Amino acid sequence: MTSRFFATANGEPEPRLKTGSVQPFRFCYIHGVFDQLSFLFQSPETPANGEAADFLVIGDSKHPIHARRNMQARRYQIYVRSDRSIRLTIPRRGSQREGISFVHSKSRWIEHQLKKLDAALVPPKSWGAGTEVLLHGEIHTLTATPQGDTLMVSLGSELFPARLESTNFRPLVESHLQQLANRQLPPRVGELALMTRLQPSRITIRNQSSRWGSCSPNRSISLNWRLIQTPDSVRDYIIIHELCHLQEMNHSDRFWQLVEQHCPDYRDAEAWLKMNAARLGL
Repeated sequence: MTSRFFATANGEPEPRLKTGSVQPFRFCYIHGVFDQLSFLFQSPETPANGEAADFLVIGDSKHPIHARRNMQARRYQIYVRSDRSIRLTIPRRGSQREGISFVHSKSRWIEHQLKKLDAALVPPKSWGAGTEVLLHGEIHTLTATPQGDTLMVSLGSELFPARLESTNFRPLVESHLQQLANRQLPPRVGELALMTRLQPSRITIRNQSSRWGSCSPNRSISLNWRLIQTPDSVRDYIIIHELCHLQEMNHSDRFWQLVEQHCPDYRDAEAWLKMNAARLGL
């Protein structure tokens, strides 16, 4: 059963929630007499087949618009999907050109829904048993099992003890993940440095609040410990990105050509980061 929130024209929500965790969601805008909005919490959708009909640019981000015709639809409909793309439904008597124009006319509304999407993915401040946490790109549920006078907290295959009276495991878990990052990230940098023939002078793992990595003029690379939570392909892209800055200290065309040379699927990694950055607290 899908959990839903219905927002009326005056913006007041009428919640109908199932118990359990909230799933990724999409927002829907239906063009009609009352311009009523609705947005649905549901499982992630399969990306639309075919290339995007157009793109909507909001800030520095490009959001693909996937158009499809529905012979039963009477109005244009916009869905802001969990992967931050836009699905446009074209009614029987409508045209793609008019539909694309409709999407662009609703850019402020779409931007507002994207912000809601980001807010919904922000992790809770307190991580108790049952909290879902990313590790190596997979979602794991925190569990806590009493063992004598301690709690054994588990996250996937990772185990660590906590005080019996503990209810918020976030500081403990994040500290453990930072230690894991310090053990696992530098060796991977070394491997990719050999592959790219781009050698840094120093590797530092940090608790950065707004970036995944950085490269200094003295050839020192800093990486965010939260890369330990991303898929291996995404982690490798960020490392390669910073290594490429050793040769091109900019974001010029030459830089992106170098990145693509060493990481042909870097766009997929960037899309994953945009979709999950809020979940990881960035």
